[in-house]
Amino acid sequence: MSRTKLSRRQVWRMALQNQLIGQVVTREEAWTMLDLGTEFGHSARAVKAEWPKARITGVEVHAPTLEACCKDAGEHYRETVLADAREFLWRPDLGGQKKWDVVLAAEIVEHIPKEDGAKFLGNVADAARRLAIVTSPIGYQPQGPIYDNPHQEHVSGWTPEELEALGWKTHAVLPQGFALFVSYFDKTGRCP
Repeated sequence: MSRTKLSRRQVWRMALQNQLIGQVVTREEAWTMLDLGTEFGHSARAVKAEWPKARITGVEVHAPTLEACCKDAGEHYRETVLADAREFLWRPDLGGQKKWDVVLAAEIVEHIPKEDGAKFLGNVADAARRLAIVTSPIGYQPQGPIYDNPHQEHVSGWTPEELEALGWKTHAVLPQGFALFVSYFDKTGRCP
């Protein structure tokens, strides 16, 4: 994770997320996206490059990271919120029970205790009108806090099969290096 340079894994993930998003939205329409765990705004930047009319709400739990995101990519967000993604999805005063066309939770579920993960994944799917996308390392991959962000610690591990048992579909798996998978919950029936 870097503020400026994307890793091969991030480039791969964003290409796949954009491929899935392109199945359910058009370039001409104004649609909404919830970016859970903004990090430094890389996902929003990638989405806005393809869909300039997208209206993106970003949620980040770590104040210094959100501040850096707003500095580096703030123009790509309609709004940003400092909140835990789990609370944001269920608390009406934060945004819970709202719907977005697309909900993206890129590499966030592994930072949530396993016992809360299934509920979180259900809330992610429920918040999406058209498409929810979740990416995660395959299984538990140890990681401590990085960039002085204690929320970056990995506390759980997930497999594509576990998400599939919850109704998600696995789109692709990157098996080399930091193994990662992309799963989606398509409410339109258009994704492959």
